[in-house]
Amino acid sequence: MKKLFFLLLLIPLLSISQTQIQGIVLDSKTKQPLPFATITTSSNFGALTDIDGKFSIKTQKTITQISISYVGYESVIIPITDNEKFIKIALNPKIESLKEVQIVARENPALQIIRNTIKNKSKNDIEKSLNSFKFTTYNKILVTANPDSIKGGLILFLS
Repeated sequence: MKKLFFLLLLIPLLSISQTQIQGIVLDSKTKQPLPFATITTSSNFGALTDIDGKFSIKTQKTITQISISYVGYESVIIPITDNEKFIKIALNPKIESLKEVQIVARENPALQIIRNTIKNKSKNDIEKSLNSFKFTTYNKILVTANPDSIKGGLILFLS
């Protein structure tokens, strides 16, 4: 009975297969690892390389190819065979030319705001425009004596 129960539990576990691929992403010229490169599988599963350029993908779907991309490098699509478990990938640097950007200096918009504030200072005076703005403040002082002390000094609390 126990053997039958064990087999009933073991058969579903054996039928669930996982595909695991591990690898490392390197620069083709310097052979340095590329941290946080983006890896996408054919089944739309994504992963990032760690700080050492290594990655590990575990999925229940079969993987036929992976795509590796990294900023400043050419993207690569690599086909995956069933017997491949560790892949070493070298990415080539990609040179991109940017268009010219022309920056024209104008007046800082904050200066106009400051000028308008100074010009309208009399209109924006709170004490003149709001009659209900006035208030009175009170300070509370608490003075106590410590009866247990031999010297009988005073303790002053301000709040």
